[in-house]
Amino acid sequence: MLSLVRDMEAAETGEQNPMRAVIAGRVLTDQILTSTLDIAAERYNSGLLPNFVMWYDVADGIQEAGAPLFMAINELRGNTEQKMKQSKALQGEYGTQPTPPIVQGISDSMWRAEVASATRMLQEDPSGFTLIDASVEELKTQARGERAGYRRRMHSYQIPEFVIAGAEMAQAVYKAVYPLTENL
Repeated sequence: MLSLVRDMEAAETGEQNPMRAVIAGRVLTDQILTSTLDIAAERYNSGLLPNFVMWYDVADGIQEAGAPLFMAINELRGNTEQKMKQSKALQGEYGTQPTPPIVQGISDSMWRAEVASATRMLQEDPSGFTLIDASVEELKTQARGERAGYRRRMHSYQIPEFVIAGAEMAQAVYKAVYPLTENL
């Protein structure tokens, strides 16, 4: 399966030997996150709202644990500006209010600072373990009500224990998959 993930990444990006962190991260997002979101959607569509809430929060924890890894990978590939533009386009597509220019400027600056920090961490530890660990710890700090990081990553309507459970699951899966990428 991992060689298929590597080949898919190579086909999409043109990189013949993607970073091992990319392959492990793709397993995390393409398999674990997608499956968890599918469960959440199924529960929502079945009217099982308490189950939906749990699975959605778990999925958000998975996504938040891995987000800095993909920020760093995108920066190393020179894709940060493109990703920012895509994010802004989605805001318009989903009908959210345009962000006032001064607020958008501050948000962009914070985003760039977070990207720079994540990129530095991934360059210092190419396994991505330090980055994933820091992301999970940041979520735990926020769950305790303390300020951490550049942005609020957990919303007031979320159940912190479920978000943390998702983040810790992402951390465990990533750390289990990464060593398996060594001989690809």
